[in-house]
Amino acid sequence: MPAPEGLLYQAEARDEAGKLLTNKELSVKLIITQDSYTGLTRWEGIYTVYTDKYGLFSLIIGEGESNGYVFNDIDWNLHEHFLTVQIMIDGFWLTTGELQFLSVPYAFYASDAGNAKNADYATFFDNSNETDPIFSSSPSGT
Repeated sequence: MPAPEGLLYQAEARDEAGKLLTNKELSVKLIITQDSYTGLTRWEGIYTVYTDKYGLFSLIIGEGESNGYVFNDIDWNLHEHFLTVQIMIDGFWLTTGELQFLSVPYAFYASDAGNAKNADYATFFDNSNETDPIFSSSPSGT
């Protein structure tokens, strides 16, 4: 099964005065740009969310209405990427947050997996130095 395409996002919704927006239905726009907050837009999604009694909402970046952008087309490897979060307040998009995407520990490990496709498989699977008698007597050892 392939890994899910998307990023879990959770935030606290506030209005322009900083007041929590609790128990509300909101429109939220997420914009991913390349190289800076004002860089080339690589993906944009609009969501309808419902805040709880603490003003919290959750969504998955990569889902939602995307206006023709394809989340899977983002080249995370070649560029830095930035996220802008906006909430519709009184008919206008209010920017409520901006952040740069950074790595998580599993991504550090996974980044080495790309090197495996360039490995010398003949050397990797060379069994000539194997000393384990069980391995040597198995079909894998031949």
